[in-house]
Amino acid sequence: MAAVLGVASSLARSGLLVKNLSDLRRTVAPSHSSSANPLRFARALAKYGFLSEAVDTLHRIIRLHSASASAYQSLGDALKDQGSLEESLAAYNTALDLAGCPSLSLALARARVLRWLRRHHEACAAYQTAIQLREAAGGHAYGEEVYLELGNVWQHLGNQQKAADAFAGWIESAYLADHRDGTIYCWIPKNACTFLKTAMVLNSSSAETFRASHQDAHVFTRQPNSGFHLAEVTHLEDPRYFAFTVLRDPFERLASAFANLFVQPMRHAPAATDGVREVILHVYHKKQTAPDFARSVTFDEFIHYIADTDDIDLNYHWRPQCTFFSRDLSNFHFIGNFENMGDVIRTLGERRGWNFGELRAVNTTDYSGSLGNKPFHNILPAELAELPHFPTANRLFTPELRLLVAKRFARDFELYNRCFGLDLSQAFSVNVEDSPSRRSAMSSMDRRQQAADQPTAPPAGPDFPIARAAASSEGPFDLTLPVSSEQPRDFEEKLAAAFAAQAEGKSARLVLAAGIYRSSVSFACRDKTSAVVVIEAESSGTAVFSGSDPLGGWRPEGKFWSAPWPYRLGLASAPSACGDPYLETPELMLRREILLVDGVLLRQALHHGDLGPGSFYVDERQARVLLAPPVGVDPCSALVEVATRSVALRINNASNVVIKGLVFKHDASFHAAPRCAPLQLENCDDVLIENCVFSENNNKGLYLGGTRNSNVVIRRSRFIRNGCIGLSAVRCCNLLLEDCQTNLNNWRGAAAGLYRGWPCGFKISQSVGVTVRRHQSVRNLATGGWIDLNNRDICIEDSLFYGNFRGLHLEAGSGPFLVRRCQVIGNRQEPTIHEWRWAFGSGIVLTHVSDVTLQENVIADNDLAQVGVRDDREVRVWLDPDSGQREEWHTERLRLVANTIISSRLRPTLLHLPDESFDAGRFWKAFYSHNNTYVGAMGSKDFLIGATKPSTARNSKDGEFPPQAGALDFAEWLDYSGQDVSSAYLPADTCRLE
Repeated sequence: MAAVLGVASSLARSGLLVKNLSDLRRTVAPSHSSSANPLRFARALAKYGFLSEAVDTLHRIIRLHSASASAYQSLGDALKDQGSLEESLAAYNTALDLAGCPSLSLALARARVLRWLRRHHEACAAYQTAIQLREAAGGHAYGEEVYLELGNVWQHLGNQQKAADAFAGWIESAYLADHRDGTIYCWIPKNACTFLKTAMVLNSSSAETFRASHQDAHVFTRQPNSGFHLAEVTHLEDPRYFAFTVLRDPFERLASAFANLFVQPMRHAPAATDGVREVILHVYHKKQTAPDFARSVTFDEFIHYIADTDDIDLNYHWRPQCTFFSRDLSNFHFIGNFENMGDVIRTLGERRGWNFGELRAVNTTDYSGSLGNKPFHNILPAELAELPHFPTANRLFTPELRLLVAKRFARDFELYNRCFGLDLSQAFSVNVEDSPSRRSAMSSMDRRQQAADQPTAPPAGPDFPIARAAASSEGPFDLTLPVSSEQPRDFEEKLAAAFAAQAEGKSARLVLAAGIYRSSVSFACRDKTSAVVVIEAESSGTAVFSGSDPLGGWRPEGKFWSAPWPYRLGLASAPSACGDPYLETPELMLRREILLVDGVLLRQALHHGDLGPGSFYVDERQARVLLAPPVGVDPCSALVEVATRSVALRINNASNVVIKGLVFKHDASFHAAPRCAPLQLENCDDVLIENCVFSENNNKGLYLGGTRNSNVVIRRSRFIRNGCIGLSAVRCCNLLLEDCQTNLNNWRGAAAGLYRGWPCGFKISQSVGVTVRRHQSVRNLATGGWIDLNNRDICIEDSLFYGNFRGLHLEAGSGPFLVRRCQVIGNRQEPTIHEWRWAFGSGIVLTHVSDVTLQENVIADNDLAQVGVRDDREVRVWLDPDSGQREEWHTERLRLVANTIISSRLRPTLLHLPDESFDAGRFWKAFYSHNNTYVGAMGSKDFLIGATKPSTARNSKDGEFPPQAGALDFAEWLDYSGQDVSSAYLPADTCRLE
């Protein structure tokens, strides 16, 4: 292999590889007998367009090394470039099986192939996997386009909200922000973005670090710890930030991109960057000839490629500028004009204090001088590179090409005209002959626009009760009270005044100034009135109710640090395990010590010997705490905080209350009620909670309890990284949870090894009339969403349950339950699955519930089963402790309608249902399944009937099903169930979506 690699390397060093590709072709044959690594040589062949030779070489490598995931991935890349998408997908699937844990490049390439094949449901799941891998790698590597591409898939699936959420994810990853300076920059390639990125860094506190790094601004700002990532899209609406972007004449931008990326590299070697390769491969594939990177493409071919390609598949150097933001530019305080960079520099100097003294323009193109009259649009890049100057845009664009660009970039010209009053498209509206190439390009664009204007919408489902409008924050108000965090009792006193005014029929508004509110306030109202009390932050997200206090006095103690510990937080009493050893609560779950260093939660050790970097141990006997800080952190200079308070705000028996824009964190509540969350509402009516954040609390984020809460609306709030549960709602009537997130919860339970029993993203109990809409429950270390115990009229729609330990669990209730248009993807079984009764599924799981409709959902790649029904116990009996009423629940009346249910190679079970002997056949008497789409390997037995309990044989694995479980293929399933006669089973390469 060394000889092959040596040949390729020597060619690259000599320039033959990139200046005379025929020399590379002549070296291929004699190289194969060599004993070196041919894989890199095969990749070089593919990189420079020798795709047939690359595919042949890779097939030979695979015959010798059949377990090489890298070879299969490279084969998938080469086949993709050839346009053999089905074969490419097969190679990628094999690479996934061999790799175990896929790379971001593999996951993203596979997702794109699925999108191009229009297998949108599978593509959606694959893009989610790519995003998870990107976040696991730090979240700031190249690859932010994965969010745009996922948004495109959501559009094809008719889910505009999910598409908008994906675009917001791209904005958070791509936009740059100097958070100290309060500046946000939406960069657009070829619009002076290198110049302005460099200016942003040099005018920041990171300037010296940037100079010492010897990196360009593109690389430097992408570093995980650079501090230049926007991170939160809501910053665009924050008045403390100044957002700007720069637009450019589309004709000039395209000419500059061609000069910079196609022509200028020809002075050294043929261009083979990703964006250029895509253009060359597309143009030559359309000609049905082998790609020639030495020849490249003409400007005419470049423009026709753009006219024939969707926005989502264009490289960002020539992607329309309007795709970098939404139609609404109201969030931008300044929109600069590239054609007037002097004004851009002057504005940024005046409004942001930027100094441009040491900067110079980069990636510029020399247009000066006379070149005579030539057909520049048809001259190859190598010849253009030999000219003394590059032709201007006016010389490159023919009338036909101008018309193509005017139509293809219509929104860019509209944007330019709206911002600067110049209609550039009209300046080039000239008549040209109706050429075949023009007709082809125009028809392609018309079809693409028509498809974009008419997305496929899923059919409407049945209506369910929805919480009526709760209290409004719009006013008018009889009393407005400013609140300061500087005065310890100011909030408590002003809150009492506001409720006193409400009792007199006056509406009151508390406006909390930015700051940390370290208080614990409880208020009970005597009477309920129609007047409104609004509790809101002056600027959303800046008023923080924190249960922690700074902890100082640190001194070295051996390899650790120690400080006095004056607190006696104690150990909570354990909830009843109901005689179940698997539900016994570990000690760590019963504790409530929280320690943070510079805002980062540390792991609690129960013994001195368990300390390691990033952990702490409380020694109550000696009244001290031992700290093993993260590597490189000095506790004396860092901010160390300890949670000391429980329940920042508790309101009882109130009505018409609005809580808006507040942050609740570091609450030190115990594991169970009555004091269990930083915000607790009990026996309240007409409540609106909006734009709040509940984060890093010991137990729950928000608790709705008492005997009854009614008409509660929770919107655009986030419940993230709480110790046990993000949101818990008990005994609610008419509850709407809309556009919220419950992510990454149960950190304390996971540390204690407790994943079931209580922990979850959100939990609804003993409630009536609940709607969960456009919700995200992602990567909770427990069940994503749990509807448990005596609930009725429950609707969950347009929501995502991804990467949890079980996605959505419906348990113990008479319903009706409706789950529609949700994505339940990639949910796993918890690490300890020894208890057999949890081994029936990890996607959507049902336990003693009736009247359940699953409609138009995508359920894919979940452990054990995509949809599972518990079948170890036939009936659940419950005695209401308050009324004494006896409830009895069976699992019955399940309806599966128009779902897409996808298996994968490691997770092949689609449905796991009871057999006919279970509960005297009650389940099957009213089971209905219609118009579903199942995706799996043809002939595989992926319908499991009966026998939830795993085998206990000594040689079996945890969760392995016993022989008596009946496994059916699709034909057998149709015969057994008598259902799904109008459903389809698509034979497809099953995939592992790790």
